[in-house]
Amino acid sequence: MYKYKKLKKVKAHQPGHWPEKIKMEAVTLWCSTGSPSTVSEVLSVPLCTIEHWKTLPWWKEAVQVIRNQDNEKLDSKLSKALDKALDKVIDLIDNGEFVYDQKTGRVKRMPAKLRDVNHAFNSLVDKRQLIRKLPTKIVESSQTEQKLKQLAVQFAEFVNQNKNKKEPEALTLEQDVEGVYAVYD
Repeated sequence: MYKYKKLKKVKAHQPGHWPEKIKMEAVTLWCSTGSPSTVSEVLSVPLCTIEHWKTLPWWKEAVQVIRNQDNEKLDSKLSKALDKALDKVIDLIDNGEFVYDQKTGRVKRMPAKLRDVNHAFNSLVDKRQLIRKLPTKIVESSQTEQKLKQLAVQFAEFVNQNKNKKEPEALTLEQDVEGVYAVYD
């Protein structure tokens, strides 16, 4: 099943010297398939060598470069699709949707439903923002900050009130012969 190419080794039980071209092909193939055994089979590189390469820093850097390139391609395609969709949305807003009129038997244009236009536009913009790793929503945190400041002030006042309270002075209680208690200073 596997055909191994014999390469010169420096020491026994050490991985052989593989050309950079094979290493880069291995990284690329692994990124597209996600399977080390497939990479091993296609490139005739031992599976243990592929697993060892995956732990090395150069492998992680190459994977990151490949993924960044894929993200850039995807971003470009998504931007083109967004441009085309926006052109269609503008056409629908300006001229309306195509609708079949049963009375006349003709196709005519009717104004587009704003809900549909809004939904299409928002979903495309959100996807582009996610790919570019930009926020999709901006939340104003000033209200939260104001509440936290108010709570801090109230807590400080509460702590200061407890410090300012004086402990009651010690009073002496004595019980007389009849069992009645009396308070003395």
